[in-house]
Amino acid sequence: MIIHKRMEEVCLLVTDGTHDTPKTSERGYPLVKGKNIKNGFVNLDDCQIISQDDYETINKRSKVEQNDILISNIGTVGECAFIDYSPEYAIKNIALLKPNPNIIEPRFLYYYVISPKFQENIRAVCTGSAQPFLALNVLRNMEVPVPPLELQQEIVSILDPLNEKVKLNLNINSLIEEKIRVKYKNLFVDCAKVKEGNTAGEDTPILDDYSIKTFEELFLLSKESIKPQQIDKKCPYIGLEHMPKGSITLSDWGNSEEVSSNKYKYKKMDVLFGKLRPYFKKVGIAPNDGVCSTDILVLRPKEDHFYGLLLGTVIQDSFIDYCVSVSSGTKMPRTNWNEMKKYQIIIPNDRSVIVEFNNYVWNFSELVLENIYEIKKLIEIRDYLIPRLFSGEIVNFENRSKETY
Repeated sequence: MIIHKRMEEVCLLVTDGTHDTPKTSERGYPLVKGKNIKNGFVNLDDCQIISQDDYETINKRSKVEQNDILISNIGTVGECAFIDYSPEYAIKNIALLKPNPNIIEPRFLYYYVISPKFQENIRAVCTGSAQPFLALNVLRNMEVPVPPLELQQEIVSILDPLNEKVKLNLNINSLIEEKIRVKYKNLFVDCAKVKEGNTAGEDTPILDDYSIKTFEELFLLSKESIKPQQIDKKCPYIGLEHMPKGSITLSDWGNSEEVSSNKYKYKKMDVLFGKLRPYFKKVGIAPNDGVCSTDILVLRPKEDHFYGLLLGTVIQDSFIDYCVSVSSGTKMPRTNWNEMKKYQIIIPNDRSVIVEFNNYVWNFSELVLENIYEIKKLIEIRDYLIPRLFSGEIVNFENRSKETY
């Protein structure tokens, strides 16, 4: 018989981060919230920075350490991350599990909390409708299967390689994005000798072989709308919730079964730009043909060899800053095409430079998509294996447990 224990029995501590609202500081430490956890990882790119005093105060209660597990427990409940390093950040509105290694292998517990069964269980016990909440006392009492440590380690050894390959592909794509960003800056910003602190404008001195073009002169906005009744239910759907912050890797998408309003069509390799709160840097390469939220701008080059320019431009911090500056609204600022199209870009008059850069970006973009497809497949395999491993269908808990207990 498989032994089950309560979460608090297999952990040294089950707690959560601060519920206070510390002030933002110019220097200090990141404050990680539920929105910063996605696909098993913590993204620190857009974290609030808090003072050292607030950091130390919060960490008296909930210091995150290596081998800990984080679970978002307010709002978007159930996003999990396994911490395989020694972090230097504090947490807010996130549950913190500290597995007891004498009872449970930390990564075994991580794979269990991301399993469909556990995720279904926590959705069932959440309170609140507008803002779902997983209470700590409920989490502490949730049951966890506890086979012998040897079996736990065997299961981990099956799942770990899949997770590591996902992480590797994500890292490769991040490196590709940085290479594109740096090469664009070298070719179209630094080489144009723009004065430090100046944007491209009438008073900006540039070399004779460069010209200034507006965003609209080089790129176009596709607004091909489609009604929900016209959308194939299996059609890929990308909403803002599927777009990671600060990454062109769109490895997550849904289908159109629950789509109930008009959407925009997009094509594979289009550049998708989240116009809601542009400071989130939700920009990515469309991995397939599908439909997307109308809060996403579908961008294309006017000429094929401008594709590299398009992707290189929209991932620049200077472009994001411009979009933020022309956004409307305070709580939920939105950028818009009417302002975006005015953005000025410095390009060389020598077309061969543009074509060469385009080939560079296109080849790397294809590699990004190859990695995305592999990530998607790896996650599907992992999610297929997890319930079968935990049910004993693949690794037999019952027979092996008899040998141990």
